[in-house]
Amino acid sequence: MPPPVFTNGGNKQVWQPIEDNADRYTKYFLNILNAGLPSIVAVDESVNMVFGSTSNIPRGLKILLSQGRLPGIHVYGGTQELANAPRQMISQSTHLFGFNVENDYDERMLMSYLRIPKEKGKHLELKKMDFYYRNRDLGGEAVLYHDAKDFVSRFL
Repeated sequence: MPPPVFTNGGNKQVWQPIEDNADRYTKYFLNILNAGLPSIVAVDESVNMVFGSTSNIPRGLKILLSQGRLPGIHVYGGTQELANAPRQMISQSTHLFGFNVENDYDERMLMSYLRIPKEKGKHLELKKMDFYYRNRDLGGEAVLYHDAKDFVSRFL
């Protein structure tokens, strides 16, 4: 069962359910939204949130993704299978980070979301610590960074 969410700030909570259950996920995500506190919600392996098609995710997560920014709730989703990730996580996102992926279809999808022109190469061919970042609010294509220090230094 989902744990109760906090009603005051400054806390951390990790919930690792034993089984995937859309109704329990919905309850948990709606409880976070209803608490109304600024929060960071990290969903590792977001493909586990998909029940059927990539648009069929728990209703609570859909609502959290679309309404959570108002009270300062930010959702971070990660996956190694972009093609099977929840469609809403990508369509509602502001910031996209792209790392190496092995599957050709996932790589094409990633390049499309990052707006990396096809003439730049058929594959990302990133080195060990390289990644692309794109702020969708600013438009344009993604920028290549060679590590986290490179990324942070460009914003200081």
